[in-house]
Amino acid sequence: TFDYFDVDEVQFPVRFNNHIALPDPGEVDLFHLNSLDRQDDGDYVVSARHLDAVFRVDRTSGDLDWILSSEPNTGPVANKSGAPRLAIVNDPLGGPRRPHDARLNGTVLTLFDNRTMTGEPARAVAYDIDAQAGTATLLWQIDEPFGRSSGGLGGVRVQPDGSRLVTWGGLQPLYEEFDSAGNTLMSVARMPAGNSYRVVKYGPDAWSIDDLLAGASSS
Repeated sequence: TFDYFDVDEVQFPVRFNNHIALPDPGEVDLFHLNSLDRQDDGDYVVSARHLDAVFRVDRTSGDLDWILSSEPNTGPVANKSGAPRLAIVNDPLGGPRRPHDARLNGTVLTLFDNRTMTGEPARAVAYDIDAQAGTATLLWQIDEPFGRSSGGLGGVRVQPDGSRLVTWGGLQPLYEEFDSAGNTLMSVARMPAGNSYRVVKYGPDAWSIDDLLAGASSS
């Protein structure tokens, strides 16, 4: 990652103390890559939580094709790698903060925008990526129903019928499904607490009722 990003591009460095225990200050997680989405041509779309960024990696050359980042958000400013930053269009929040689960389907990029420690609601968002024009245009967003930011985790998956399955990470409800107009279809919670990294929806034909019953707990 240091081949492509400078330390001063890191927006949200975090000490997790996974390797150096408290009370020592601990190691710094500078980039926190949390999702990889492989494209049909072999390229990868990568989400980097602590860069507040999503970027596309050319699998053949290893170069970055583009970067979607809230820092800066004023146009195609080249970073250390020379990759252009997409100009973010029609997004009232100016791009993602602590993103997760970035997925590119054609030109439509979806991601979960945690907004950690911003005081702004977490949201599921979709952008139309025009790499030639150097723009990322917000198509839609779904805000967390109680206006809360999320500390981490989370995801969003668009279904074939256009409905959107959103995982709110460490918040309750754990996940919700919305139709293409943003109306709630389903809400699932675990009370009093619980986390959800991400959720993927499968059709009924993916399951055997006999296998489910055989594997279910009797308690």
